[in-house]
Amino acid sequence: MQKRISIAVILMALSGAAAHAEDDRAELAPLLKSSAKQDFKILDDTGLGDAERSKTAANRKQRKQTEERAAASAWRSTPVSSEEAPGYIVRPPPPLPWTGFYIGLNAGGVFGQNQNVNTTTLDAFNPPVGAFSASAASSIPVGGGIGFIGGGQIGYNQQFGDFVIGAEADFHGTTANGSALAVGASYDPLSGAAPLTVTTAQKSLQNLGTLRGRVGYLVTPTLLVYGTGGFAYGQTNLNISRTTYDTAGLYGSALGTTSFMSFRDGWAAGGGFEWMFWPGWSAKLDYLYYDLRTLSPGMDGIGNTQNSAAWGYLASPSTRFNGHIVRAGVNYHFSWGLPTNINPWR
Repeated sequence: MQKRISIAVILMALSGAAAHAEDDRAELAPLLKSSAKQDFKILDDTGLGDAERSKTAANRKQRKQTEERAAASAWRSTPVSSEEAPGYIVRPPPPLPWTGFYIGLNAGGVFGQNQNVNTTTLDAFNPPVGAFSASAASSIPVGGGIGFIGGGQIGYNQQFGDFVIGAEADFHGTTANGSALAVGASYDPLSGAAPLTVTTAQKSLQNLGTLRGRVGYLVTPTLLVYGTGGFAYGQTNLNISRTTYDTAGLYGSALGTTSFMSFRDGWAAGGGFEWMFWPGWSAKLDYLYYDLRTLSPGMDGIGNTQNSAAWGYLASPSTRFNGHIVRAGVNYHFSWGLPTNINPWR
C-alpha cells in the first residue's frame, strides 16, 4: 500500500510536469533520484513540498539577479543611438565668461602732480659779470594741471578658475595743463646794472597711452578685482617765455620764447575692479599712476646785441611729467569660441 501511494504521488508529479516550465521539471530530478534510492518510499509529502518550494524560490531569486547583471552589462557596452533618449544628460561645465577679447571706452580725470620748472643759466656775453644770467635762474612751482581724460581700450583675458590674467592697451586725449611765472632780479655793483627777468612756464599733456598686464581675482563670479602695470607713453608740451631788462636803464631789454614738444615714454601702474553686469558686458572703475620722466630739452639763448651794451646768456629748463588718473569705463566681451546660447549665470 505504501509503495502504491508513492507511485501515485510520482505519477501525479509527472502528469503535472507538462503544465510547468522546463526549469520546474528540472527541479523534480532530485526528487525522483531520491525516491529511487528509497525504493519509492516518500515518508512525508507535506515536508517534501515545503523543501521544494523553498529551493524553487531561491533558484528564481538567483536567476533574477543573474539576468539583471547581464542586462546592465549589455546596456553599458551598447552605444546609445541618436534616436534613444538616455536615462540622464551630463551637462557640460559652465563657460568661463571672462576669457576672450574685449573692447571698450573710458573717461575720467587726470591730475598732474605738482612739479617745478627749473631753469639753469650760463653766461654767453655779459659785461656785468653774471648779473643778467643770474636774474633768469628760477624754479617755478607749476601746478600739475587738472583736466579731462577720455579714450578707449582693447584687451584679452584668460580665466583660470577664480583668477584672471590678461593684457590691455589704451589711448586717451587729455586737457591737463598748468602754468605759473617767476620774477628774478640781480645787481652788478661794478656797472650799476640791475637786471630783472620775468619767466613764464606752461606745461601740458596732450595725450597718454599705456600697454599693461593685468592680474585679477574673482571675488564673485561677476566681480573682478585686479592690479595692473606696464609701459606708458605720451605727447608733452613745455613752453617757456623770458623777458629780461635792466631796471637801471644802462642796458637794453630782450625777449625770448621757446616751445618744446616731446614724445615721452615711461611707466604706469594701478588697480581697480570690473563688474560683469550682463553676459558679455562689464563696467569698470580704476586708478593709474603714470610717470613720463623728466624733460630736459637743452639750452636756448636770449640777449641784446646793441654795440657796447651787448649782453646774453643761455638757459636750460627741465620738468617732470607725472600724475594720477581716475576713470570709469565699459567693455564688451566677445568671448569667441563660447556657445552663443549659453548664459553663464544660469
